[in-house]
Amino acid sequence: EGEGTYRRCVFRANSASSGGAIRMYDGAPTFERCIFEANEAQSAGAIATYDGVLGLRACEFRQNSTIGSGGAVNSYDGPISAVDTLFVGNEAGSAGGAIRMGGTLSLAGCRFVSNTAATGGAVRRVGLGQPYIVNCEFRANVATIRGGAYHGLHVTAVHCTFARNSAPAGGALALSGPSRLGNSIVAGPGDQIGGDDLVVTATLVQSGYPGVGNLTGDPGFQDPQIGDLQLSPGSPCVDAGLRSALPQDALDLDGDGDTDEPLPLDSLGSSRVSGASPDLGAYETALGCGRVETFCSALPNADGGVARVVFQGTPDLDAGAFRLAAFDAVAGSSALFFYGALETQVPFGNGFRCLARSTRRLGGPVSVDPSGTVEASPTLPSDIGPGSTWSFQLWYSDPLPAGSGFNSSDAVRVQFCP
Repeated sequence: EGEGTYRRCVFRANSASSGGAIRMYDGAPTFERCIFEANEAQSAGAIATYDGVLGLRACEFRQNSTIGSGGAVNSYDGPISAVDTLFVGNEAGSAGGAIRMGGTLSLAGCRFVSNTAATGGAVRRVGLGQPYIVNCEFRANVATIRGGAYHGLHVTAVHCTFARNSAPAGGALALSGPSRLGNSIVAGPGDQIGGDDLVVTATLVQSGYPGVGNLTGDPGFQDPQIGDLQLSPGSPCVDAGLRSALPQDALDLDGDGDTDEPLPLDSLGSSRVSGASPDLGAYETALGCGRVETFCSALPNADGGVARVVFQGTPDLDAGAFRLAAFDAVAGSSALFFYGALETQVPFGNGFRCLARSTRRLGGPVSVDPSGTVEASPTLPSDIGPGSTWSFQLWYSDPLPAGSGFNSSDAVRVQFCP
């Protein structure tokens, strides 16, 4: 049993017969910015929930496993909602490489990458109810029988991107019962969608699928080989969606308290409609300048946090409003923002360096406040000019036992406007 919100927790390398890290029978806990990694169980690799309400926000589930169902999470009953949560490399011997779901499922802005199972490589849905899935990415998930990304009864999926998922039947989706797919992208060869009683509208299915406003062919991703499934400017998916297909903002992604309004944001927190019509898939394209994207990974520090860097200003150089912030660094530590044009991900102290070669300091040293937050509004150097793209990261001291004495945040990429 449990209530309340649990923040910045790390559950690593735990094991049990059911729920390697957590077994829940009742209550309504929310886990925020927590990491579940390398947990294992005979059923439900990381979390088993038998009843109650489970909330996940900005969490990461990595390399959790089970010989049964639910590589990361197995819900026997009760609802689950997950927002901005990553499921990567989880594995189930039976069903649901990431999630096996018996209750009501709501997903927004989640990413499912390289999860595996016999059925439902990422998600296996059983029972009644209509899952609500919006702004989600399903990439390179594998099922050995059916439903590389999703297998189950009923689903409503809008503004989702499915790419490089595979299974002998239903490479991406294996569905039964009334389902709806809209304003989405299903990329990959052959039979990507299996099932009957499915309505598909305003969706690019690479191998083709009947329905109003549907497209075929290459979706025009930025760089699918490295996992960048955002749309390039010439993509046929730009402005190809239907405003009438926008779902309600049921999980209140913009935090304004209005859950009846049309979906306001995309998976990265940008405006859901930036052109004449919404783009297809999880990511809205800001053509020309002004794109702001997070990338790379960060690791836990001595305070248990995973530092995140956020661009809070505007990419319009004429506005003169450049501002960076980072959250969940070590309280009271010394820190420094730095920037560069090239990207990588290599071990660096207690974390990763996300910028490659020729990095530069941005302003002088700063101090992390008691809440783990640091903010800066430095004067931009002359090499950051109109139309250029630069990435930013935070370095900070970190007294993690047996560590290297320092750590780093994830990174943010900004394309600047004139």
